[in-house]
Amino acid sequence: MTASVARYVRSSDFLTEAENHFQFLREADFLGPEKGEYWLSYSSDMLGVEVHYDDREGRVITIVRSSVGDRNPRAGIQCLYVSARLGPAQHIKEIARSAKVLGNVLESHAAALRKVLPVVEGADGPDLLLDCHGR
Repeated sequence: MTASVARYVRSSDFLTEAENHFQFLREADFLGPEKGEYWLSYSSDMLGVEVHYDDREGRVITIVRSSVGDRNPRAGIQCLYVSARLGPAQHIKEIARSAKVLGNVLESHAAALRKVLPVVEGADGPDLLLDCHGR
């Protein structure tokens, strides 16, 4: 088995940038980050947040996860943002095919998450997470 070569962004660059942009989660009492090659994850009593980089497509993906009853929804930030009526999906950039644009893409995800977290942690959060599960 041969090691894969990064096509767009090195894992170390992604992890450094992502940790910088999502540092606010630590200040909001989330634990972490746990880190892998192209992902990092934070968790609190109620929620988990995963930030992934798909190096094959050059795409950043942010997932919010939780437990709702006997279900464990995992919802994409774009769906949560749009469904919570916080703005259009275009506010959240996805494609980062160079280290030069990676910071801007991650900041768009972090900014959306800052707006989404109060909604997800509120009374409508469980329904929103279930509606966006898998999207």
